Amino acid sequence: MLKIKRFTFNPFQENTYIIYDEKGSAAIIDPGCYEPEEKKELYDFIIQENLKPELLLNTHCHVDHVLGNEWVEQTYSIPFLIHENEIPVLNSAKVLARNYGFPAYRGIEPDGYVSPGKEISVGQEELQVLFVPGHAPGHVVFYHPTSKI
Repeated sequence: MLKIKRFTFNPFQENTYIIYDEKGSAAIIDPGCYEPEEKKELYDFIIQENLKPELLLNTHCHVDHVLGNEWVEQTYSIPFLIHENEIPVLNSAKVLARNYGFPAYRGIEPDGYVSPGKEISVGQEELQVLFVPGHAPGHVVFYHPTSKI
């Protein structure tokens, strides 16, 4: 059974998600955590639930969704995946972060790419990658057919 936990971070009130299976395998999606207390909230939940983060995913790379990418990658040493069309958006976040008052933001490079029609495994759970451009050129969603979420 897939479980989902939502957090709301940064002044943009961005939604960050942790999805995980019954054995604790987890993916962190769109970590917008920037301030130390936001990072601690995410970290504490992972410890409390005894989760094992395995993937860092971005649905898209607007600045509010990527602020915590570096911290997650450094803390958990997990692969970072985006849609390839999001590379220019991810690169622009470095400049936009300063303009929006996030001077400590440091971007990271993706370790790989998601693409429509492929599945992503989070432990025993399979997610379909759906391509939904419009809000961003490489915007994707992760669909869990078993639960229809």
